[in-house]
Amino acid sequence: MKKKRVQKKKLVTKKTDNKILYAISATIIILTIILLIFQQTDSDEEEITEINLDNLETGAISKIRDLYQPERDKYGKVTNSNIAIKDLIEKELPPLPEDFWKIKYAFINYQEDKQLCDIEEKYYLQPEWIGQPSKFVDIQIPYYKEGFEKTNWYREGYGGYPAIHRITTQPGEEFRICTYMFTGWRVETYQGINLEPIMVDKIIWDDNYENVILDEGSNFISISLEEPEFLLEPVYPLFKEGWIKKVVMTVKIDENANIGTYGYKLNVLTPSIENSEKWVSEYKELYAHASFVSSSVPAFQAIIDIQ
Repeated sequence: MKKKRVQKKKLVTKKTDNKILYAISATIIILTIILLIFQQTDSDEEEITEINLDNLETGAISKIRDLYQPERDKYGKVTNSNIAIKDLIEKELPPLPEDFWKIKYAFINYQEDKQLCDIEEKYYLQPEWIGQPSKFVDIQIPYYKEGFEKTNWYREGYGGYPAIHRITTQPGEEFRICTYMFTGWRVETYQGINLEPIMVDKIIWDDNYENVILDEGSNFISISLEEPEFLLEPVYPLFKEGWIKKVVMTVKIDENANIGTYGYKLNVLTPSIENSEKWVSEYKELYAHASFVSSSVPAFQAIIDIQ
């Protein structure tokens, strides 16, 4: 009996040793995670985009805010004038939201393609909304500083942001896709837009082609636009509130759709005669058809994976 009691005591000792080992291992893991977090807060701007906002330390959040929140007081003035570039942007646009940086950061790094329709107007009306945070400041602000020389400004031009989506779906599903059509930088005209969705057999993506299956795609993929015709307003000499437009597309997948990968693009056509005449009458020489712009890359493309 004594031997049994001794053996039992040894078993308890082993269990206790195991608990200590588990505790030490857990402590090492926690310390490793903490060390990684601190390393991330010291990372450069490119590495910041890989960090989840919910897990950020104060230092990293500060870096992201500095990167994504516009500082328009630093944009300066138009050369040889007292006109602040900030005023050219803000005169007719809504105030810049204080949390613009959060929405922009999340949009670039964490938004699912089917959630792109949820962005509020007060965010996407800001010119800094388009592209990476430094693109507008680095490329466009210098032109404003040079003044309003006619050689700096264009008559037509537009783009889509994001310019491409990839959606994973299944037969019988219906969903919305959104992109943001905007007036090209330094364009001074009112541009009539008429969008038409067309199924395609290839997608142009970073100068490469991705093969997509076109067979019978138009028979079981239906795409409709909430507002196919609209007017894009100028960004010169002021940013007009209509310089950007949310384009809402409803995509319906037939219940009997074949499994595969498909694609479509938005063609830009001349607006209807009724709208064209109305806009020409209103804006005269400042009106232009956006369809006059020629580009090898569509303003918007979508890849649809039916699984």
